[in-house]
Amino acid sequence: MTAVRHNSNKPDLLLWLDQMPNALAEVNRAKEFGSKKYDDPEKGIDGNTNWADSIGTIGHLDFQDGCRSAVFRHLMKIAWQGHRDTTQNSIQHMAFVALNALMWLEYELAEE
Repeated sequence: MTAVRHNSNKPDLLLWLDQMPNALAEVNRAKEFGSKKYDDPEKGIDGNTNWADSIGTIGHLDFQDGCRSAVFRHLMKIAWQGHRDTTQNSIQHMAFVALNALMWLEYELAEE
């Protein structure tokens, strides 16, 4: 007998892994970099979840503005200066564009 799974009409998130594994790995590298950069245990800041701390608070607009700014800043590095990766960590600028766009989107969806 085969196990039954009722997965029709549910998103197939494996499509991301199957079709864009390198891009997702690079976005993950950007997320890991940010998690370390913003981790500050002495101040009680968990770098892994810091990005989400403003969801549902009065500070959410400031965080969204920061995401928008980062998206455009990294895009400008690519478009105007021809830089593919950041000099400090060799992570692709497009990975930071994608990561900040995803965080921005998460905030937008949380407001609905």
